[in-house]
Amino acid sequence: MCAFTRKADALDSGGFVFDYRYGTYVNVGKKMLFSHQLVDALSPEELEARVAVAAPSGEWQFFCLKPPTPYVRGKIEAVYSK
Repeated sequence: MCAFTRKADALDSGGFVFDYRYGTYVNVGKKMLFSHQLVDALSPEELEARVAVAAPSGEWQFFCLKPPTPYVRGKIEAVYSK
């Protein structure tokens, strides 16, 4: 199985969908977001491990190469909290 397929399967099984507005994979129920750049950079095993993580505090978790600014973070959280 190719690495892309394993990554797509990990995201799908974790309940993530791709949001074209932000170029991110998001799971609103788990309050988790992955940037597509980080997904590309991670190995399938690393991605599977991160997808399996539960949000410990119920707050949004952002997995990105570069953390979003507080403004961007607040804007994205507001969009997905509706």
